[in-house]
Amino acid sequence: MERNWTGKKPDDNILLHYVGEEERRKRWIRFWESIEAKELRKRFNQAIKGECDSVLSPEGKAQGQAKPEPNSKAKSKKKKAVNEPSKEITTFTGPIPGPPPLGEFFRREALKLSGAFIPRKGVEPQKEFKRLAEAFRIKRNWTGKRADDDFSLRYVEGEELAKRWIRFWKSIEAKDLRKRFHQAVEEEFNWLLSRNKKVMKGMQAWEYLCELFGVGKAPLTRDQAEQVLRPVKVNIYDFIAAERDSLETGTMKLPHRFKNDRELGKYSKQENKIYPLEDAKEDGVLVLLLRRIRQYFDSF
Repeated sequence: MERNWTGKKPDDNILLHYVGEEERRKRWIRFWESIEAKELRKRFNQAIKGECDSVLSPEGKAQGQAKPEPNSKAKSKKKKAVNEPSKEITTFTGPIPGPPPLGEFFRREALKLSGAFIPRKGVEPQKEFKRLAEAFRIKRNWTGKRADDDFSLRYVEGEELAKRWIRFWKSIEAKDLRKRFHQAVEEEFNWLLSRNKKVMKGMQAWEYLCELFGVGKAPLTRDQAEQVLRPVKVNIYDFIAAERDSLETGTMKLPHRFKNDRELGKYSKQENKIYPLEDAKEDGVLVLLLRRIRQYFDSF
C-alpha cells in the first residue's frame, strides 16, 4: 500500500483506501508480478531457510544419523502426554487466569471484521452472537467474499434473503464461527465456576454444582455428580448469567429450573438459547448440565 502496488508513491487524489474492489484486484496482480514483489518473496524465503538452518544441528542434518538426545527425550515426553487422559477443566480448583473468555471472543472477532461489528457490554451472549453473524455474512457476502458494491446484501429482502441466509448458515465459515462461539461459552462457564469461593478453596466444580442445586454434597466423583445432576433442568446461558450476577453482587443466584426436558426445550428454542451437545467437551463440567432437547423443537 505504501508503494501503491506499482513501485510509486500513492497519488493524493486517489488513495488506495478508496479504490474499488475490481481496481484493487488489478493493482494487486500488477504488484505481485512486479520485480519488487519477487525480491520481497525471495528475501522472505531466504529468511525462512536461514531460520531452519540455525535450528537444525549438524547431527540432525546428517543422513541416517540419530537425532540428538534432547530431541528424543522431548519426543518421548510428547508421546506420554498424548496417551495420558485429559485433565483440563475437570480438575480446576482455583481461578482460571485471564479476562472473561466471551468478551475476548467478541473482541477478537470484531478485529477480524475491521469495524463491521462493535461489541456491546451488558448484552446476552446469544443476542450478541446474532449481531456478529449478521456482520460476518454481510462482510463475506455469505460465500467467503466481500460484498459487491453494486448489489449490497444489506438491501436484499424476502425469499432471496432467506435463501442466502440458509446458504451462509450451512457454510464451513458459519460452522467454524458457531464452534468458536460455543467454545468461548464453555470457557466462560469454567471461568465463572473457577472464581466461586468454594471452588477456590479446593472443591471440584461438579461438587459445587451438586451443592448449588441441592442434589448432593462433597466429596463426589465426576460420575457420581453426573448421576445426581440428571434431574436438574436449566438453560446454560441462564446459568452463566446467574453465576456472573453472583460473582458481581456477592449473593448466590440460581437460574430457573424446568420440570422436564420438554419445557426446557420449548424455552431454549423460543429464546434462541441453544447449546449443542456435540460441541461440549466430553470430559468437561458444562456437559453435566446439558440435556437432549432437540427432539422437542419441532413440536413448538
